[in-house]
Amino acid sequence: MKTSTKLSLTNTSSVPIVLSEMEHEYEIEYKGRIVRCKTADAAARLLAVLEQEDVSKDVMTWTPNDFTEFTERIQRRQRKLLAKLLEYGSTTWLSAEKLCELLGIRGNQALAGVLSGVTKVALSLDIAPQRVYLQTTRFKEGKPYRLYRVASGFLRAAAEHEWPSKADLEKFDE
Repeated sequence: MKTSTKLSLTNTSSVPIVLSEMEHEYEIEYKGRIVRCKTADAAARLLAVLEQEDVSKDVMTWTPNDFTEFTERIQRRQRKLLAKLLEYGSTTWLSAEKLCELLGIRGNQALAGVLSGVTKVALSLDIAPQRVYLQTTRFKEGKPYRLYRVASGFLRAAAEHEWPSKADLEKFDE
């Protein structure tokens, strides 16, 4: 005995799920997530919005209280890192290798530790790390290299507060 079941496939079946994956031709990774866009125009618009978000954090002003609290909490290595970024200003990107050389530390892992300290203090005060420094990754001959610069809002605040002083850079971590 043979029974036959009639299956009805409509547009509301699983077919659109398969098709939707094929329709998204452009992928953008942002903060650890993949965003898919159907057209190059949509991808370009999304990138413009994301870049504007980063730019707006870069130029945000600092309140005297936020600046003082942040700079009092960071440790000596983080103060030295920011002092070096401030010396070069907000328009010069420094490579990881150059920062290591300027700070007298060895390798990207040590630099990552110093940067992590800056980020942790900023986040503990509910301050976006991009308000302090910016990082970008470029590729040269297929290998990634990272570049860093001070945020322009932080640069202005540091100038207003005459930070760092010589004493700020000589303080030992408690």
